[in-house]
Amino acid sequence: MPDIGKINSVAIGSISKVNNQTFSDSFKILGITKAAAGGTATNFLGQQSNWVASSGKAGLGFVPTGWQTNTTDTVFSSTTADRQWTSDTGGTTPSSGTGPTAGHNPLQGINGNGSEGSSTVDYIYTEATSQFNKRMLLRTPELDFTNALSNNTLKLYFWFHMFGSNMGSLGVAATDNSTSAGDTTLGLHFTGDTTGGATITFWDDNSDDGSSTSSAVRISGQQQTAGHGSTSVDAHWRLGVVDLNSLAGQSSVYIWFFGKTGGGFRSDMAIDDVLVVGEE
Repeated sequence: MPDIGKINSVAIGSISKVNNQTFSDSFKILGITKAAAGGTATNFLGQQSNWVASSGKAGLGFVPTGWQTNTTDTVFSSTTADRQWTSDTGGTTPSSGTGPTAGHNPLQGINGNGSEGSSTVDYIYTEATSQFNKRMLLRTPELDFTNALSNNTLKLYFWFHMFGSNMGSLGVAATDNSTSAGDTTLGLHFTGDTTGGATITFWDDNSDDGSSTSSAVRISGQQQTAGHGSTSVDAHWRLGVVDLNSLAGQSSVYIWFFGKTGGGFRSDMAIDDVLVVGEE
C-alpha cells in the first residue's frame, strides 16, 4: 500500500520547501503554487473568497483568477465539456442525498483528516440537477515546473467528496495546452470518459487516515457513505494524490479535473484544497 504521507520515505512535514517557499510558510496558506514565467503566485481553494473570485457570489463558472471552466474546452479527441463546474460558498449543495456538508477544513492540510470546516468554507462541485451524464472540465492556472527536481517529490494533492447514489467519475490530467485536456504532448491526457489521464492514489474507505488506498485513472461511483449535513466520519473528505514526476522540467503545465455526472441528480462530486508540492 503506498504511503501518501511521505515523499521518498520522508514525511511531508519534513520537506523543507514547497515550490521554492519554506514548507511551513506555504502550509499556512494552503494552495500556494508558483506561477509560470515569474508571475504572481496563486492562492487557491483554501479560503472563503477563493472559489467565488471577484464576483462576490457563488455560481456556475465562478472560479479563482487564472482557473478556467469552459464548455468550449476539449476533454478528449473532439469531445468538449457540456457544462461548467459550480462554486459553492459553503454548506450543502441544493439537492438532498448528495454532496458534502461543507468544504474541507483547510487547517487540516495534507497530513490531517477529512473533517469539514465551518459552514462558510467553500468548494467547487458538479451540480447534477437536470444535468445527467454531463462532462465538466476545470483547470488550474499555468504552472511552471522548470526548476522542479525529477526525484519523485513533485505531487498534486487534493481533497474530494463523492457522496450520492448516482455518482459519476472524477479524473485528473495534465497538459501544456490551456484549452485541451486531451492534448497528447505531456502524455497525461484524457483519451476517453474512463481512459487516460494521471493515476490517482486515493483514500478508499472511512478510516479517515489514509491507511487504505486505491489507485486508478478515475475515482468512480459513490465513495463517502454520508454527506449533505452529516458530520460523521463517514461524511469526511478524502485525499487524492497524483505523481507529477514526469512533468519536472516543464515550463508550462495545466492540471485538469474532469467530472462526469451519473444518471441522476445525486451526483454532486466536489474538490477542495488543491496543493502542488515539489522540491527545487
